[in-house]
Amino acid sequence: MKHKDGNFIVTAEIPGIPKEEVKVSVIDEALVIEGEKKLMKEKKEEGFFRTERSYGKFYRSIPLPKGAKADLIKAELNNGVLEVVIPVPEMKPALRNIPIQAVK
Repeated sequence: MKHKDGNFIVTAEIPGIPKEEVKVSVIDEALVIEGEKKLMKEKKEEGFFRTERSYGKFYRSIPLPKGAKADLIKAELNNGVLEVVIPVPEMKPALRNIPIQAVK
């Protein structure tokens, strides 16, 4: 996750999962990314037949920054990398210096 050019950007690596198996939504001021990986390999050779299956679900909930524009969120899946861009207004953080005390 990072802030860049007035956007909050979330990047997730989800190799081998097609976009039809990934769901991106906003629930109660949180970005939710969920999906399911289904993989089945079959190998047939002389004298044996082997099948491997791999399944796995994932679910991530990420709180949205204050003022996030949920109706303008965009998501893109490219080569196994999901990128979600959330527009947020630039906010200057309140800076407060903390004095350091010497220990005797």
